[in-house]
Amino acid sequence: MSNADEVTVVIVPFPAQSHLNQLLHFSLLLSTRSGLAVYFACLASHNRQAKLRLQGWPLSSLSSIHFHDLPLPPIPSSPPNPHSPTTFPTHLQPLFDATDLIRSPLSSLLLSLSASSRCLVVVHDHLMSFAGLEAAAIPNVESYKFYSTSAAFLCEAEQLRMQGTDLDELFSPEFRLFTAWRRKHEFKSSGLIINTCREVERNFLEILTTREAYSSELVSAVGPLNPVPININ
Repeated sequence: MSNADEVTVVIVPFPAQSHLNQLLHFSLLLSTRSGLAVYFACLASHNRQAKLRLQGWPLSSLSSIHFHDLPLPPIPSSPPNPHSPTTFPTHLQPLFDATDLIRSPLSSLLLSLSASSRCLVVVHDHLMSFAGLEAAAIPNVESYKFYSTSAAFLCEAEQLRMQGTDLDELFSPEFRLFTAWRRKHEFKSSGLIINTCREVERNFLEILTTREAYSSELVSAVGPLNPVPININ
């Protein structure tokens, strides 16, 4: 058995397109270039969405990933409000809140895969913090938090929080409460993964390592994750 066969990776994205897309690209890089067994664990509807909206990769590459549908009971929803004072998708908040309900089926998946893997690696969106808690309960599992935003944004947002400033213009009050709750129940992971590159954000990445919220964990830059064409003239 090769080292690649002994390591299994589970990706747990947040069910919003801007988050799904980045972790799907990351999954494809791991599965096609490293030969790792990669499981993309999300709601059935969002697994379909991620596959249908794939760009920059041949559709055949999706066969290198195991898409695992996590069950979620029907939840109330409403259409987008075209007259909303902000552009934030507040109509999706019931879905975001309901993601707590997939914790149990995710735990079952991790337990099953850990039994057949020397090492199970969980990479979860930082807004899916319960995935890190479930990973911490299994001996041969390590977890990493993924951030889809730039290091510059993380620095600025942390600075505003330290000053007691709310991000009113960016997020709805309900979503700010949601993210605060998820941060409160985070577990110290093996490291942080940010979709950026040091050539662009070296200074901001160094600042992050000095901030209390990030200083205790290894910070890694792995981007840009989306395929970028390079023209050589």
